Amino acid sequence: MLSRHHLLRTHRDVQRSRQPRIQAVRHRVPSSPRVEIVFVDPALWLRGGNIYEQRLDKAWSLTDCISLAVMKERGISDALTADHHFVQAGYRALLVEGSG
Repeated sequence: MLSRHHLLRTHRDVQRSRQPRIQAVRHRVPSSPRVEIVFVDPALWLRGGNIYEQRLDKAWSLTDCISLAVMKERGISDALTADHHFVQAGYRALLVEGSG
């Protein structure tokens, strides 16, 4: 699994009411050998911004576009998401029925 650090932080903030479960995820996810957390540096931010600017016809967020940049660079075709924007971009959204 691949995730961006600010996405994990956002998810954690939204889920504060589920504190015990969040504590478990917060400690297990970063230490799992099956998970890599990608930090958004200025270069990745710009690559995501370029995708965003190229696809103004879509309602994609900058967060989506940063994810798309990482997926393209790493040859990742499946996203663990229910966000249909990934399907629009040509990827499989594993939590969307019929995206594969």
